Order: sequence, then structure tokens, then C-alpha cells
Amino acid sequence: MDLKKRHFKLKFKFRLFLSVAGIFLFIALFVSLLFSMTSLKNAKDNDYRGSAMVLERISSQIASLYEQMDVAATSITKNSTLRGTVLNLNIRDSQLTQQQMMEELEKTRTIQKTLINMMFSPIISNVLLYNRNLDYFYYTGLYLHDEGLLKRALSSDRSFEKLMEARYDQLYLGPHLSPWSGDDKVVLSAIRNFSDITTTQDTLVEIQVPYAHLDSICRQESFGDEKEIVILDSGCRQIYPYEETVTVLPPETIDHIVAQFRDGVPDFYSDEYAYYGSSILNNRFHVLLVSNQSTLAQYRKQNATNTILAVILILTTTCAIIFVIISIVSKPLNQMIRYINALSLDQDAPLNLSSDFLDEFELINSSFNQMLVKLKDSIKEVYEAQIRESNANLAALQAQINPHFLYNALNSISAASEIYGSEVTSRMCQQFSSMMRYITSSSPEAKLTEEIRHTRNYLDFMKISYDGSFDYTIDAPLETANLFLPRLTIEPLVENCFKHGFRECLPPWHITISCAIEGASWFIRIADNGSGFSPEALSDFKEFKDAYGSRKTADLYRDLEIDGLGLKNIYGRLFLYFNGNVDMYIENGGSRALCVSRPDNQNSPGGCLITIRGEITHD
Repeated sequence: MDLKKRHFKLKFKFRLFLSVAGIFLFIALFVSLLFSMTSLKNAKDNDYRGSAMVLERISSQIASLYEQMDVAATSITKNSTLRGTVLNLNIRDSQLTQQQMMEELEKTRTIQKTLINMMFSPIISNVLLYNRNLDYFYYTGLYLHDEGLLKRALSSDRSFEKLMEARYDQLYLGPHLSPWSGDDKVVLSAIRNFSDITTTQDTLVEIQVPYAHLDSICRQESFGDEKEIVILDSGCRQIYPYEETVTVLPPETIDHIVAQFRDGVPDFYSDEYAYYGSSILNNRFHVLLVSNQSTLAQYRKQNATNTILAVILILTTTCAIIFVIISIVSKPLNQMIRYINALSLDQDAPLNLSSDFLDEFELINSSFNQMLVKLKDSIKEVYEAQIRESNANLAALQAQINPHFLYNALNSISAASEIYGSEVTSRMCQQFSSMMRYITSSSPEAKLTEEIRHTRNYLDFMKISYDGSFDYTIDAPLETANLFLPRLTIEPLVENCFKHGFRECLPPWHITISCAIEGASWFIRIADNGSGFSPEALSDFKEFKDAYGSRKTADLYRDLEIDGLGLKNIYGRLFLYFNGNVDMYIENGGSRALCVSRPDNQNSPGGCLITIRGEITHD
């Protein structure tokens, strides 16, 4: 079963690729879907806003066209000269004398001149003034050549009745055939009665504009085959296009749109068709912008197809790039797995990796956990070995000091017994006993107060031995009492003063020991007025101290014999005890005693100052 599972389980590279590619594919499809929905909504909104703006512009131009016609008609009816002439025409006798006929001719000239003056707009084709009841007809503009047609048209004209029924000051007529000409001339008309006076109210002024002006407004190149303008009259009957069918939509769809608009739906949008409506000239005309959405839907479908193809191409390319990147990234992982499988910390402790681990990260995690446990055990063993070795080295260094101190102390007691007798010798033996208990203690460390007490006993020994020639001063404040340091740190340095520092100088001799805490550090300073150290000795100690920290633990104590200054032994024990976090430096200077071996150098700086500095810890 495990073999089958291992056989059919995909490699890590392919599993990672499928995971990353699946997530990326989901995100890409979701973003594409969201983008498509947003694009469709934005397209619809843009189409609505654009159509509304176009419809508003066209409606304003149509209204302006009729308003220009109405302005011309109003100008004629307000002309005072013409008003008088028309009034005379309406009250004239049916039988005219020769004089009256001449006056009629003059009136005709006045009317024609006035009408000609109204031809101020280039869009106006005819200006007419007529009265059906009094049977007169005047016009200017395009030539009307058939007088019989004019008579018949005048007798059958119903404009006055329509104007009265409409209850408006003016009558706007949509595209229609002009009744005053015998050709198929389609015009727009604005009609006003001459005045509200009963005598002249049946006299009408008509302004005509060619149909082409309205057609030029309604036909836009940007419409193409998708949009078209439809104009309805107040009864929702189509008056534009004139005697033509709407080409962008089927007739039944146009009928349905008109019915919807009549039922109070000003605009409508669907995937099949859309329309936007606007009313002008006090609801006497309704302008509709109709759209064939099937063409736009086909266009959107094509765009969607192109988008899907582009997304597939991008996804394919991206997945290929992801696969290459994963192959590059997983190559070190596969190498690591091979190394882990072959790894062992030693010949006797190989890694025990389970054979049914199929997940690479689980394998690495388990392997490193095993190695971590073994590494901790190894570190613990090495650390314990280092501690044992360090303790052994410290004990060996201390063992080097103990016999040396013992020999010096016994020599001092022997010399004192010959000079001072049994009483001083007895006191020195008691001090010696106390010092022996101190130096033979099994503990490698001691408090500073204990080290100072032991050093004080030794200095009292020396004071007896050099009666009147030696003195000392010790300053150890209470706050330094609980400092710990290796046993026998200060006393060997004091002993070294007698062995080397005072050998070439005449008494009186003096040793000063001071302890202090300054900030986060503690200090122990030992000063004498001896001959000091030679430059060679100081240089040798500095070189030893600089190289000491880089040496192996096993070799730290082998060269630290008790000969010469003994300073290397002290530093070695301090270094081991404080794990390297300590410093010890030596300098010459200050006053010194008379040096008999160098009488020519009495004024040079002498004496020695040894300083030990360490950091205060809060364990």
C-alpha cells in the first residue's frame, strides 16, 4: 500500500506548482469576472449618459428650430404697419372702385415688403399671410406658380380651427407636405393668428422651413446602424422619419417602444433594444433616441471572447514562468533532502528517518528535530567537558600558588623567631594557621572581604619581618564586600612586590590596596613605590594577554609557571573564572623608594599600579 501511495503521489515540485497555479488561476478568473462585470456596467452607464446627452442636444436643436420660426411669425403679427393694412383688408367692401383698387394694390405692396423683411433667417423657405374667410393670400419665398391650387388649398385650410382647438398662441406642425405647392415638398410650419381682435384673428401667418433642416439635426454620423431618432406628436404618432420606417429596429419593436412611452416609461434598456425619451415645446413633440442593442451585444461578446483568449494566454505564460521558478527554487530543496537522507552525526548514531514520509517539509522538519536533539546532547556534553576542564585548570593554577606561598610564609616565621622571640612567633603561627585554612579551602572562589583578610594577615607577616621599613593601606568599602573572585588573587600580587618591586629600592616601602565600584564595573588597584617593571616585562605581559583568549582551553595553564612576576598565572585564573569578561593592566608611575642599583635615574617615574576591572553581573 505504501509503495502504491509513493508511486502515485506527485513530486513536491508538481504539487507546489499545482497549488500556486490553482490559487493564481482562481484569483485571475475572479478578477477577470469582476472586471468584466464592472466593464459591462460602466459600458451601460456610459451608453446611458452618452445617449442622454445626445438626446438633450438634439431636442434642444429641434426646439430652437421651431422657436426661430415662432419668432419670425411673432415679428410679423406685431408689425404695426402691417396690422393696420390687414385690418383694412378685413373690413373692405366687396365692390371696389378704381381708387380702392389702387389702394388695394398699395396694400399688397406693403404686405409683400413686410413679408420679405421677415426672411431674415436662411432656414425659412416661405412666409405666408392668408385669410380663408376673406379669400386673400400673400406670400414671399419660394415661388408658388399654380393659382388654382392656391385657391383650393385656401378654401380647404383648417389651420384656424386647429389653432383654436389647441388653445395655444401658435400652432407647430411636424413634417408634412406643403398644401400651397403642387410638388412633394415636405416642410415644417409654425402658424400664428394675426391678433386676438375678432376682426383680424382669422388672418394667419405661417412660417415654413424645409424638412431637410430637421433631417440634418436628427441624423448623426456617430449613430451608424445602431441608433436613430424618432419624433412623436402629442398623440404619440410618429412624424419623423416622415413616411419612412425606422431601420435600426423592426416595426413591431418600434410599435412596442411607442406603447411603452405612451404608458409613461420615459426610457428603457435591455440586451435587445433601448430607448431614451424627451418632451419639447410644452409636450407637443416627443423625441426618442432608439438603439439596437443586439449589435452592441455582439460587439461586447466579441470583446469578451478576445478578453478570455488574452487571459488564457497570459495564464498559460504565467504558469510556465511559475513552473520554471518553482523548478529552480525546489532544486536546492531536493538536494537538501538527499543530504538529509544520507546525513549522520557519527557512525554510531545515524538519523532514523521514517520511510513513509512523503511530504518534503515534514521530512525536513522531522530530520532537523532529530538533529537538534542530538546537537543539544552534544553541546551539553562538550559544555560539561569544558567546565570540568576549566575547573581542573583553575585547580592546577591554584596548586602552583599554594606551595610557593607556603615556602615564603615559613621563611618569614623562621626569620621572625630569631629576631623577636616566641611571643611574635606565636602570633605569626596563628595568622599562618588562618592563612593555611584559607588557601587549602576546597572552594575555588572567595568573597572580596575574605581575600582582603587573608592579604592583611600576609602584610602583617611582612610588617613584622621588615620592622620600621614597610607599611600598607587597604581601602575596601562595604559595597564591595560581596564581590566574588578566584581565591588567592590579591595576595600573590602583594607578595610579588616584595620579591621584585622592593628588591632594588631602599625603604621605606609602601603598598596601597583600594577597591571600588564605579558605574557598572568594579575595580581592584594595587600600588607600590618599588622599582616598577621593565619595558620588556610589560611588553611580554601585554603580548601574553592579547594571545591568551585565542588559545585552546586545554593549553591555557601549561605555560603559567610561578616564576618571574607571576602575573600570567593571576590573569589566567581570572580569565577562566570570569569567562574572559575581565581585564588586568599594569603601568609604571608615581613616587618610588631610593633604588640603589640605579642612582642615576632617581627622578624617573617609578612604582607600579596593577588594576583589575570586571563587570557587575546580576545573576
